Amino acid sequence: MAAALKKTEENRRIILHVNPLDYKYLLAHPDQIPWVLNDRERVKIIEDTAITPGGGLLETEWGVIDATLEGQFDRIVERIQCRLPQGGE
Repeated sequence: MAAALKKTEENRRIILHVNPLDYKYLLAHPDQIPWVLNDRERVKIIEDTAITPGGGLLETEWGVIDATLEGQFDRIVERIQCRLPQGGE
């Protein structure tokens, strides 16, 4: 998720959906992503039980970045499948 957050630093508005456990962790460890926690006017963090721990969903004015673990896994599987021969050969 840190890489996805880095991509959004220049956005004017960011809504970050995280698991409630990660939300508590981020508040207890502001040094992990200080610019996010220090810019509460521009960045809103929402506890979201639909997000599994360790992942996140970032909404910006340019679109949504899926940094959930499931989304990352799906992209890895998709890349592997693109490299496999067709027809089971």
